[in-house]
Amino acid sequence: MYNLSLNNQDEYAKAIRFIQIAEESVNIALKSKNKDTAESRRKIALEMEQEIQERHPKAYGLIINTIQFLEDNYDTNLFENQCIKYYKEARKLKTIKSKQKRIDYINDLIKEVEINPKIDEKFIDFWKNKSKKYNNYILSLSFMEKIKSVFLCCFYFSTDRIIKRN
Repeated sequence: MYNLSLNNQDEYAKAIRFIQIAEESVNIALKSKNKDTAESRRKIALEMEQEIQERHPKAYGLIINTIQFLEDNYDTNLFENQCIKYYKEARKLKTIKSKQKRIDYINDLIKEVEINPKIDEKFIDFWKNKSKKYNNYILSLSFMEKIKSVFLCCFYFSTDRIIKRN
């Protein structure tokens, strides 16, 4: 455990509060499915790190590992969290167009992160495959709807002809 031995209780309390804010922000940044929220919380965590380093250097050792963990995992977590969000939305939505739009979002994310060296290729490949499989499912739904509409059209046409004969 680090010995803060700061000059007074107020300084000690401020240092602890900065550390708490930084840790909470790291936690939210790594779990958020919303990119804006994740980015703003990452920014807050880094600002708190700077505050601690400048105002409370003796407390800096308490936060450095947490900030390093954020830096090491932020890009991967944001990518995964967003993909999960869009995939779950796609599964819940009713229309093919809405489902396809969410899968397109995942494909756009994949294109964005393919050049990011911080994201392991395994994560990208996993979401490429998952997206491709779900896209095939959407295509099969679309095909079935077209068959259904042709069938209904033929059915109504033949029913209409039978009614006109009688």
